[in-house]
Amino acid sequence: MIAVLARSRLMRNVEDKIRNPAAHNIKAIKEDEFKNKAGISSKRLLQYMQWMFKYIYPYYFKADLNIWESYDFMNQAIINKLKS
Repeated sequence: MIAVLARSRLMRNVEDKIRNPAAHNIKAIKEDEFKNKAGISSKRLLQYMQWMFKYIYPYYFKADLNIWESYDFMNQAIINKLKS
Protein backbone atom coordinates (compact mmCIF):
# COMPACT_ATOMS: atom_id res chain seq x y z
CA MET A 1 0.00 0.00 0.00
CA ILE A 2 2.91 2.37 0.68
CA ALA A 3 4.13 2.00 -2.91
CA VAL A 4 0.68 2.93 -4.18
CA LEU A 5 0.56 6.09 -2.07
CA ALA A 6 4.11 7.14 -2.92
CA ARG A 7 3.62 6.60 -6.63
CA SER A 8 0.25 8.33 -6.53
CA ARG A 9 1.84 11.37 -4.92
CA LEU A 10 4.59 11.45 -7.55
CA MET A 11 2.03 11.23 -10.35
CA ARG A 12 -0.07 13.98 -8.76
CA ASN A 13 3.05 16.12 -8.48
CA VAL A 14 3.69 15.66 -12.21
CA GLU A 15 0.13 16.68 -12.96
CA ASP A 16 0.45 19.76 -10.78
CA LYS A 17 3.93 20.89 -11.85
CA ILE A 18 4.09 19.70 -15.48
CA ARG A 19 0.85 18.59 -17.07
CA ASN A 20 -1.50 21.37 -15.98
CA PRO A 21 0.83 24.28 -16.82
CA ALA A 22 1.86 22.69 -20.13
CA ALA A 23 -1.75 21.99 -21.11
CA HIS A 24 -2.96 25.48 -20.28
CA ASN A 25 -0.04 27.22 -21.97
CA ILE A 26 0.40 24.67 -24.77
CA LYS A 27 4.15 24.44 -24.44
CA ALA A 28 6.63 21.66 -24.93
CA ILE A 29 8.44 20.28 -21.91
CA LYS A 30 11.94 18.92 -22.44
CA GLU A 31 13.12 15.94 -20.42
CA ASP A 32 15.54 17.87 -18.20
CA GLU A 33 12.83 20.42 -17.34
CA PHE A 34 10.45 17.53 -16.65
CA LYS A 35 12.94 15.87 -14.29
CA ASN A 36 13.77 19.15 -12.51
CA LYS A 37 10.17 20.15 -11.91
CA ALA A 38 8.66 16.74 -11.24
CA GLY A 39 11.55 15.02 -9.53
CA ILE A 40 11.05 11.97 -11.76
CA SER A 41 11.86 11.14 -15.37
CA SER A 42 9.09 10.81 -17.94
CA LYS A 43 10.15 7.21 -18.53
CA ARG A 44 9.83 6.40 -14.80
CA LEU A 45 6.45 8.16 -14.71
CA LEU A 46 5.23 5.98 -17.58
CA GLN A 47 6.44 2.86 -15.75
CA TYR A 48 4.60 3.96 -12.60
CA MET A 49 1.44 4.67 -14.57
CA GLN A 50 1.57 1.24 -16.19
CA TRP A 51 2.13 -0.37 -12.81
CA MET A 52 -0.73 1.61 -11.27
CA PHE A 53 -3.22 0.68 -13.98
CA LYS A 54 -2.27 -2.96 -13.66
CA TYR A 55 -2.50 -2.77 -9.85
CA ILE A 56 -5.93 -1.14 -9.91
CA TYR A 57 -7.42 -3.07 -12.84
CA PRO A 58 -5.68 -6.45 -12.89
CA TYR A 59 -8.65 -8.16 -14.55
CA TYR A 60 -8.29 -5.95 -17.64
CA PHE A 61 -4.74 -6.99 -18.33
CA LYS A 62 -3.71 -10.47 -19.28
CA ALA A 63 -0.14 -11.57 -18.55
CA ASP A 64 0.55 -12.07 -22.27
CA LEU A 65 -0.84 -8.66 -23.30
CA ASN A 66 1.08 -5.40 -23.14
CA ILE A 67 -1.16 -3.12 -21.09
CA TRP A 68 -0.67 -0.25 -23.52
CA GLU A 69 -2.04 -2.34 -26.38
CA SER A 70 -5.53 -2.28 -24.86
CA TYR A 71 -6.91 -0.05 -27.63
CA ASP A 72 -5.67 -2.51 -30.23
CA PHE A 73 -7.25 -5.34 -28.25
CA MET A 74 -10.54 -3.42 -27.94
CA ASN A 75 -10.57 -2.48 -31.64
CA GLN A 76 -10.01 -6.10 -32.63
CA ALA A 77 -12.84 -7.21 -30.36
CA ILE A 78 -15.15 -4.62 -32.00
CA ILE A 79 -14.12 -5.74 -35.49
CA ASN A 80 -14.74 -9.38 -34.55
CA LYS A 81 -18.22 -8.52 -33.22
CA LEU A 82 -19.08 -6.56 -36.37
CA LYS A 83 -17.99 -9.46 -38.57
CA SER A 84 -20.13 -12.00 -36.70
